[in-house]
Amino acid sequence: MTEAHEETGTNGDEAELWVNLERTGTEVGYKLGVLEGDSIRAVCVNPEDPDNPSVVVGKNDGFFVVTFPDGYHGRCRITVSGSDGGSLSGEIEV
Repeated sequence: MTEAHEETGTNGDEAELWVNLERTGTEVGYKLGVLEGDSIRAVCVNPEDPDNPSVVVGKNDGFFVVTFPDGYHGRCRITVSGSDGGSLSGEIEV
């Protein structure tokens, strides 16, 4: 487990980035060649909270990580789009 610690920003204020230990990452994979372009955009919609989707933008390398609150169990509908075309969708259960 990664330890959280305080950091200071370049202006001496408290840092605006930190490690959130109250969320768990789930790696989702997809078949390469379906999505076109160097990057992807994945949108994860929890059916219990459809107005608050999680959005991930990353490299088109066959994997991305979606985070959930620690201890969450449920389903998520995911749609992934390539930066230059192609899309796929499916549902995962965590």
